[in-house]
Amino acid sequence: MRIFLTCVLLALCFTSAQARESIATLKTMSGQAWVVRDTKTIQAEPGMALFETDLLSTDADSSAGISFMDGSRVSLGPASQMEINAYRFAPKDQNYAFEVHFRKGTACYSSGRLEKLAPEAVRFSTPQAALGVRGTTFLVRVE
Repeated sequence: MRIFLTCVLLALCFTSAQARESIATLKTMSGQAWVVRDTKTIQAEPGMALFETDLLSTDADSSAGISFMDGSRVSLGPASQMEINAYRFAPKDQNYAFEVHFRKGTACYSSGRLEKLAPEAVRFSTPQAALGVRGTTFLVRVE
């Protein structure tokens, strides 16, 4: 019975780790930034893994640089908030999604391989508008 319970616990841990695969890394940061993940607020730090549904916020005098698995980059300016709604980069399966919501502040996006392979899968939204990307770089400001 003990072996069975151990196997079940190991299987649950493995399944949970597989389901939450890192999609991006917080590469650079100045000042203070925060990640809201599963209703918990975590102080951000360089090298931190980011996941789907994470909300990244920067303080009024802070900035952050995020690098996604396909090489796409997003830089957030002071007092900014960005939510990662969906991200999939699976070239073998041709399964792509890059959906980000900018709640407020400033951000600069630089495309990676995903935008080149499936430009229709790259979508950005703000409280006022939705954007489809057909270029390599853009800057957005949300008030």
